[in-house]
Amino acid sequence: MEKERKSFKGEIALLTNAVIWGSGFLMVDKALDYGFSPGFINMMRFSMGALILLIVINRNITKITKVEIKTGCIAGFWYFLGFYLQTAGLQFTGISNNAIITATNLLMVPFICWLAFRRKPAKRVFAALGLCFVGIVILTW
Repeated sequence: MEKERKSFKGEIALLTNAVIWGSGFLMVDKALDYGFSPGFINMMRFSMGALILLIVINRNITKITKVEIKTGCIAGFWYFLGFYLQTAGLQFTGISNNAIITATNLLMVPFICWLAFRRKPAKRVFAALGLCFVGIVILTW
């Protein structure tokens, strides 16, 4: 009985994640329809995220090192650029096309790691990538 509850909790978590992820595309599309620019939409999204993080880590903020700040700024820049391009792209394509293009980032990670670490992923990784792509297509169709 306990095992079934854990499975059910996992399924609820996956469903919640899918709803939040999918509704994000819808909300951004509606914001664009109302005339907000991609930069403004992302400024608001990132500001809300920063505020929430500030509340969560408020006491630990004084323990952040210069290296962590530098690394965070670099990662934040690339993260913002990705979101900006995704939002700008939504102006020129539909939600499902935008979602499938965005979801392909999952498929790119092993190849980026291959380039960065010069180690070819295992064959099972390629099989998983194929299944992942099929799942992405089915979910966004």
